[in-house]
Amino acid sequence: MPTQLQLFYAEQKKLGESNQLFLDLVNDGMTREQLQANINRRPELWGRWQNWLAKLPQTPISRAFTYPELTPEAQQRALEDWAHDQPYEGWWDMEEENLREDMKLRGIEIEDVQFSGFSSQGDGSSFTGDVDLLHFMNWDAQEHPSNSLATTHKEVYLSMIPFNGEVNSEWIVSIKRNSHHYSHENTVSVNVDYNYYGEEEIELPEDAVISLEDSLNEIMRGYMRSYYKQLEAEYDYLTSAEAFLETCESNGYLFDENGDMQ
Repeated sequence: MPTQLQLFYAEQKKLGESNQLFLDLVNDGMTREQLQANINRRPELWGRWQNWLAKLPQTPISRAFTYPELTPEAQQRALEDWAHDQPYEGWWDMEEENLREDMKLRGIEIEDVQFSGFSSQGDGSSFTGDVDLLHFMNWDAQEHPSNSLATTHKEVYLSMIPFNGEVNSEWIVSIKRNSHHYSHENTVSVNVDYNYYGEEEIELPEDAVISLEDSLNEIMRGYMRSYYKQLEAEYDYLTSAEAFLETCESNGYLFDENGDMQ
């Protein structure tokens, strides 16, 4: 069993070793804040060095940078980190709502909208729905009076105009999906059904329905291509440095010198 003297020297040795360890930490750059954190965590161990708090250096406060103040390399890192989660979910909702409203003004009731983008060959946009043919032809005649469907498909247009207060023909126009592998405009097509209920046969060219389908397909697919371009432009903007800068300014974002957001 150790004697009292041996215990005393053993305790002094421990104190000496802990003092040396503390001095090593000081020489390695221990800061005032680090020592205070240790004292708060284990006062019985670190409290005896409390008088060192005034002697130790403070932890340097890192400078915060706005996005324009960063180096080009740090700006690129900040932009890439931000763009990784952009654009936000549902960013296309407003564009789709505008499309539906615009088409409705033309007599086109959209049922479903699909798109994929923006880097693969099969990317694109399309929609399905129903077309009020007379409404659409009247709208088209106002927008393109010199080359409207009412002019190029005059027989079809006249068949929908009431004669003696009656309309004996029915044109059912729908946009249907014929492929589910992609979303571009060629995955849908316009289908036209023509029914005549009058007693007197109205002569229409045999290819009137086919010709009308071809014209409507060209027009509708043009709308879909235009919509896709709008989506692509919005996507490019939302993931651009310009949009990120506006977001940083409006939200007061700050960064460290490496471009990491604080």
